[in-house]
Amino acid sequence: MKDWIASHKRLTFITLSIICTLLVLWQVFAVKIRQDIQDTLLLRVSQQLNGQLTVGSVDLSLSGRIKIQDVSLYDQQGVLLAQVPVIKMQYRWSDLTGGSLGLPKIETVTLERGELWLKQANNHFNWDDLLKKEQDESTSFRSKVELEDGKIHIETALFSQVLENATGIIDWQNSPEMTISLKGKADQSQVNVNGQWGENLPGDFNIQIDTLDVVKFKELFADTSYSLEAGTIQPLQITVKQDTKGTLHYQAEGSFSDLKLNGKVGIQQGHGKFSSNETGMRFEDVSLLISGQPAQGQGTISWVDGMAVLDFSLTLPDADPAAFVSGITAMRPLALQVQIAGSVAQPQITGNFSLPQISFSSMAVNGITGNFRYTDAKVLLQQVQGTVYQGNIAASGTVMTEDQSYELDVNGQGLTSSQLTDKDVQGPLAFNGHVSGKGDTAVTRGNFSIYDGKTYGIAFQKMTGLFVKKGTTTDISGIAIQTAYGTIYPEQLSQEALERLKQQDIPVSKEELKQAVTNKLLEKLMR
Repeated sequence: MKDWIASHKRLTFITLSIICTLLVLWQVFAVKIRQDIQDTLLLRVSQQLNGQLTVGSVDLSLSGRIKIQDVSLYDQQGVLLAQVPVIKMQYRWSDLTGGSLGLPKIETVTLERGELWLKQANNHFNWDDLLKKEQDESTSFRSKVELEDGKIHIETALFSQVLENATGIIDWQNSPEMTISLKGKADQSQVNVNGQWGENLPGDFNIQIDTLDVVKFKELFADTSYSLEAGTIQPLQITVKQDTKGTLHYQAEGSFSDLKLNGKVGIQQGHGKFSSNETGMRFEDVSLLISGQPAQGQGTISWVDGMAVLDFSLTLPDADPAAFVSGITAMRPLALQVQIAGSVAQPQITGNFSLPQISFSSMAVNGITGNFRYTDAKVLLQQVQGTVYQGNIAASGTVMTEDQSYELDVNGQGLTSSQLTDKDVQGPLAFNGHVSGKGDTAVTRGNFSIYDGKTYGIAFQKMTGLFVKKGTTTDISGIAIQTAYGTIYPEQLSQEALERLKQQDIPVSKEELKQAVTNKLLEKLMR
């Protein structure tokens, strides 16, 4: 028993001695070759890159791992592509001792808390030409890169996003083709990136974000009078493809909600669906509030020669007129069909409208329809028609959106003249006039004519004159009455009669003289 214990102690001592010796030899060996490995590995990796690689320090472990700290990777122009505090690589002892350690011999690479920049511009990604094209495929990098708790900056023509807490794999085992499977968070939203890329096969990336703040797309409105204030996309699906010619194509689609735009006309509570590619964007099933009024529609934004071009159709079936025009009394609903076309910076807004009734200069016009064109803070009205006093009325002109004033040319046909004045006048009235001003202070000036009518019991063929209407007050002048017996000019006749009576020193009022002369004239005409 004593011999066995003694033998066991000797064996334990020998084993511990061997282990200690190996550890000492390893430390000596590691110290000796650490710098050589760092220089050699850095040189060999750099020879296979179109760019620059810098490292802080290299540590070896008996388990077959190389730990590289403070690594930075730059492209040929010196732009940072990656920055990693710790990289761990798996190696084989035979490669290490044989001096053949290089990119082809690395089995796995783990990036801890690495930060990557992935940028797409001019139909290329900034990582496309990072690895040199090798004539001998045995010298190319064929390994998996594992990302742990990393950060990825993604920038494309469509959007920019930072992916945090990123984990996943970038697989170069079929180099130069690579396969990507990553996931992480962007603004507390879950993001998944999957796909494959390479020079010998069409590339295909799929990016899915469950929730995205639309303010990230505010540059789309940079050349407009509107600013994008709020909204949510949920979810956003982006596909980036590369065809066999190396040309990049992308498509995005999703649904948006709670969209808010600030501008001359407020837009809120926008909802709908959209899709996008390199030629433009399409919007469908859109509903929103324009100046607080509900609207529905669809449309596109196209990229033409580097310029964004709009083509939208909107319908407002039940709008409050006061939301768009003040100073005019109008009955709802105001129904609008709106077309928005042209450049984003200077769109052409046209359409048609209808509403039950509108009042101006104390005159109510019913059943209004018309067309409009908006440009430079002015609304041009065209082919506006309605009915008033059993006749038809038409108008055209300009409404200034800043102060709600208007300049309108108006004309009417077949109006009942007895409803336009408190005088005893009957017959169908036609008029041409111009309305200037706003609200109840607007002034209408023009001329009128009445055919086949009567006034104070006297039949006439035609009555013409001038008028000025302001509010409820109408001043009439220049009246001429054509009868079967000739033309009567009441103003001239009354003045002439007054002069004759004055010469005879007859003390009568002006009103009495007018009536007396008129009655005398009528007696002669009726004989």
